[in-house]
Amino acid sequence: MTEDYKQLYEQLSVQVKQLELMVNSLKEEKDAQELTHFSWAANLGQWYFSNKINRVVCSRHKLEALGLSEQEVPENITLQFFTERVHPDDSVFVLNNMQQHLKGEIPVYEVTYRIQAKDGNWKWFFERGNVVKRDENGEPELTTGVTFDISEQKRIEQLLEKQNVQLRSASKIDFLSDVLNRRGLRERLEYEARRVVRTKRPLSVILLDLDHFKNINDTYGHLIGDDVLAQVATTLKKSVRNTDIVGRYGGEEFLVILPECDMAGALKIAEKVRAVIRMMEFTAGISVSVSAGVGEFMEISIDNLIDQAEHALGEAKKNGRNQVRGFSRS
Repeated sequence: MTEDYKQLYEQLSVQVKQLELMVNSLKEEKDAQELTHFSWAANLGQWYFSNKINRVVCSRHKLEALGLSEQEVPENITLQFFTERVHPDDSVFVLNNMQQHLKGEIPVYEVTYRIQAKDGNWKWFFERGNVVKRDENGEPELTTGVTFDISEQKRIEQLLEKQNVQLRSASKIDFLSDVLNRRGLRERLEYEARRVVRTKRPLSVILLDLDHFKNINDTYGHLIGDDVLAQVATTLKKSVRNTDIVGRYGGEEFLVILPECDMAGALKIAEKVRAVIRMMEFTAGISVSVSAGVGEFMEISIDNLIDQAEHALGEAKKNGRNQVRGFSRS
């Protein structure tokens, strides 16, 4: 026997042994009419992988789920026939999980991943398997498992998550003025305060109140009053910097968060806003004025910052309204 013939003979012997192993396992399953190693059936059926000859036998349901006809499937299916279709963002995780199980580092191979169907769409599969036979050296010979198509479940999960994101976002927006509400302002202030502590950069706020707003509601009605509030919110957004955050603090009060802005800068912005609003003509020819209080964050607390702005606003009202005051500790 020549060396080449001997090598070919050994290779064929290994393949025959592996095929016999797979056939026997399939026969055992058919005779038993149940999965030996899994107590539940998969909607895409089971699969077998002969590790040493890289041969996969799987249910036709798995192939049909990928939109593949019998003519498009090779006679001898390799592991790569499936892995090359796995989404790039999932492939490393899938292969690592499989390798860890084959080496005996984890008890079971279990992954959720995206795989591309013939039409180009991505399907979601959940797969679970384990090595059922190893050779005398502990190397895997046969791995079996089951596959579920969970695409519809994933679609529903993603839809629900999208709706949850929208609901969370909506819960932070004031429906009347289409700016942040008090909850949204609080969250943003907490974020900005953490940034200040980290970067030592300034942060200020402006608290504005529409002067004698009750008279507008009493004279023109609440619908007109609501329209005025909405127009003030729009004006505020246009009058401040792109990096500033406008929100409705409550009633006829608005809060403007001014990142990277100290007291002096905030007073200038507040005065600009006050002047712009005073010059405007709102719904039904109404003109309004605002009083404003400015506070600067001193790394004490958000509540302290708001207290500063409220105290300064109170001073502006006490001194005749339609003016801006900055908080002073004196």
